[in-house]
Amino acid sequence: MLASGWPEKDCRALLVEAPWPIFVWNPETGAILEANAAAARRYGYRLEDFATLRANDIVSARVRPTLAQLTGSGQAAHAGNLLSEHVTSSGEIFPVEVISFALAWKDQRARFSLIRDQRPNLDLVRDSSYLTSLENMARVSGAIAHNFNNLLTIIQLAASHLCEMAPPEAAQQAELIANTVAEASLLAQQLLHFGHRRPGRMEACDLAELVHAEQDILQAALGGDMMLRLDLTPDCWAMADRNQFREVLLNLVINAMEAMTHGGTCTLRTAIKRLPQGCPRLDLAEGSYVVLSVEDTGAGMSEEARQHAMEPYFSTKPQGHGLGLSSVYGIMRLHSGGVEILTEQGKGTQVLLYFPATEALPE
Repeated sequence: MLASGWPEKDCRALLVEAPWPIFVWNPETGAILEANAAAARRYGYRLEDFATLRANDIVSARVRPTLAQLTGSGQAAHAGNLLSEHVTSSGEIFPVEVISFALAWKDQRARFSLIRDQRPNLDLVRDSSYLTSLENMARVSGAIAHNFNNLLTIIQLAASHLCEMAPPEAAQQAELIANTVAEASLLAQQLLHFGHRRPGRMEACDLAELVHAEQDILQAALGGDMMLRLDLTPDCWAMADRNQFREVLLNLVINAMEAMTHGGTCTLRTAIKRLPQGCPRLDLAEGSYVVLSVEDTGAGMSEEARQHAMEPYFSTKPQGHGLGLSSVYGIMRLHSGGVEILTEQGKGTQVLLYFPATEALPE
């Protein structure tokens, strides 16, 4: 924290060089005596505009009574941190932390206030809460799916026994039961993936090569009026379960197909990306990642839909079952990876999958 009693020359040096907005203002009149270039950029004013503004002009209407009470009572004379709301010239309101202390500025009483934008911290808290919610849903889904799968196994065994022992008419009904149970079992497998119950068989794979190998199947899934485009960087090695990777790939391509109701293009890309500082928002550590991108030219999603897209049973499509992206999320967590959705209504959707990179297999 900045300490009170700093010399004016040191404060002036910080005012000029600091990347954060800084204001020097009179606590009795509220007049802004000095501001820096960072303040002009963040608040949308020219530097000379601040000479005609007061502290009230950069705080939100909700905060003004508190500011008046502090300055009027003399409490503002003490150093400290204060959470507040500020407003730009365009009317945008954003949360801030104000680090402030008293000093003498040009032989008059003043406050030196450094402003820290709190939106990145709030976004991180929201993202962390969202990930925790998904993890809780994953555990519940996994437990339900595990018990459901056990029941299906019993039904499957009984139906198989009936197929062998029952008369032809009854055997036909038993076969129908067995086939239906098999379909239900596939649904349970998706829930198990989402619930982090099945880690799969991990091995070093060139994901670009795996995508290329599935090209014909993916084009068939899209249909004749849609085009599949591949833009694959070679030698994209990551630890992956081949079957689960195919499931992820097919899920995303089918999602793309359903979003492009009037035809379009689905583009698959692979690339290697280095995250030098990690990515807390996606729960990814520092390191190299193979990024698989599935991009469509469909209708896109609203921001609200994007935020809920990976929740179980959420779907933006009437025919959607709502397990596609939640299953993808579960599988990517098994791979110690992450999922990012970039979308805008009317401009399509791009789903990015981050797989931790690994070394290529020896020749």
